[in-house]
Amino acid sequence: MIPALANADFDHLINVSAGYEDNLPRGLDDFHRRSSNFLNLDYSFGRSYLPGLNDIISVSAGLNAARYIDYSGLDNVGFSASALWQHKFGFGPYVPRLNFTLDFNYAEFNKEARDNGLLTSGIFFSKRLNDTWRFQEALSIRRATPRI
Repeated sequence: MIPALANADFDHLINVSAGYEDNLPRGLDDFHRRSSNFLNLDYSFGRSYLPGLNDIISVSAGLNAARYIDYSGLDNVGFSASALWQHKFGFGPYVPRLNFTLDFNYAEFNKEARDNGLLTSGIFFSKRLNDTWRFQEALSIRRATPRI
């Protein structure tokens, strides 16, 4: 028998940012370094479900756009989707947690050859040691998919 899932809030997040990124092409010397100011807009939404007292399932999706002021070809739009299952081994802030994650991100650039997708899966174990420190052990696998 499948237990009923308790719904948590439906979250919406809008983030607008501006900044400066140095060494965009990741060049090794000054001749190959290029830098630019950028504007970034992100919108994400998601929902969490509580299938039990110690478990959380979260699903989310998002849209984003980036505009680089000083160089063309780096502007992009994209979307993302993610899922998380977290299990806490007890109650309180100091109990260990085990997370399983699955994320997909896709970015479409002005130049078709730069379009790409990234699928990431991971397992994370964490334990809060005190108010300041947390121990975390992680294993993550990424698979890039150019031009889907």
